[in-house]
Amino acid sequence: SAALEQARSQAAAAAAATEGALRVAEERRSGVPEALRSRQALDTALAGARAARQRLDATLQAAQAAQQLALGNEAALRAQRDTLAVAESMAQARVAEAAAQFAEALRAAGFGMADEEGGDASPAAGEAAWRVAVLPAAQTEALARQIRSADEQFAAAQERAARATQAVAGLAAPDLVALDVRAAACREQVEAVLARITHNRAEQHKLARTLAMLDDIARENGAIEAEYRVVGHLSDIANGGNGRNLTFQRYVLAALLDDVLRAASLRLKAMSRGRYLLQRREDVADARRAAGLDLEVFDDYTGRARPASTLSGGEGFMASLSLALGLSDVVQAYAGGVQLDTLFIDEGFGSLDPESLDMAMKALIDLQQRGRMVGVISHVEEMKQQIGVAIEVIQGARGSRVRLAASPTGANLAASC
Repeated sequence: SAALEQARSQAAAAAAATEGALRVAEERRSGVPEALRSRQALDTALAGARAARQRLDATLQAAQAAQQLALGNEAALRAQRDTLAVAESMAQARVAEAAAQFAEALRAAGFGMADEEGGDASPAAGEAAWRVAVLPAAQTEALARQIRSADEQFAAAQERAARATQAVAGLAAPDLVALDVRAAACREQVEAVLARITHNRAEQHKLARTLAMLDDIARENGAIEAEYRVVGHLSDIANGGNGRNLTFQRYVLAALLDDVLRAASLRLKAMSRGRYLLQRREDVADARRAAGLDLEVFDDYTGRARPASTLSGGEGFMASLSLALGLSDVVQAYAGGVQLDTLFIDEGFGSLDPESLDMAMKALIDLQQRGRMVGVISHVEEMKQQIGVAIEVIQGARGSRVRLAASPTGANLAASC
């Protein structure tokens, strides 16, 4: 259209003017000193130019939209005008034909009037006479209003077309190729994001299913734990699942051992002249093994307990002898009517000093005086003098032989020497 051509010519003129202005600006810039050419000023000018370009782009888009709307309205109006022209031509033909028919009908109906010369009546005069006689005033006014409304709509359309043409004047066309490239890149980014979203949703569904399975397993485990909690507790008790690593078996044995230690401590205290007492260790020395049956001795000289393994050879023998005698006492006490009348002790007396040996012999004599027969096996000469009856084993070239020996000063102890 003429308006579009005018806009393009104005855009070309504006581009030429811009190019000339740039040349002038370059010429003037060459005359500016270097010290005055700051980057900040250039950045500020560039930002202003970009903002102005954005405003011009927005104005161009609005003008193009208005131009498209105006062109559409103009095309529609032109098509409507052409249609109306054809319709008008056809209507004029039909009107001419109808006028002839109408005039004939008027004459036939008697609306014609003769002229002064006595000729035929005028068609216009006949039509006027007919309209006066037939057409109501209200219908005539309605037709007039319709005509005026059509004229007003046509004028408004022409005005909108003029405004749109004026709005697009002087605007440059946007770079559609660059915009298409950017749009394609944006579409690719959107598709990539959508693909990631789809993948993440699939992973989320998998995790949800896994979580549901874990919840089911947790509920099943809860039911199983509730069912076997009592059994597990009993298992911990029986197998030492506690802070002291003490099994139920060791607990029962510890109770029996405490009775043995109490009886043994009475004898060890007498043998050691009141120095040692046997007791069971309560704390856990090594968490990797079962506890509850470890022994220790309380040393009255130091006022502290220490492991039984720290006793010397003679002290260890006295502790072992005390344990044997204490065990014998406890077994008799637990067994009711059962009596342990005989006790044999094999070696160990050679590790005792004379004083300790004397204390051990006194303990054995005390047992003998209570009705028990005590037999010892030893090579210690001092013991031979304190034993009343002894069986001596004599080695020889042809083998060993035995003989029964008695000591008038010895106690009634049986011995094998």
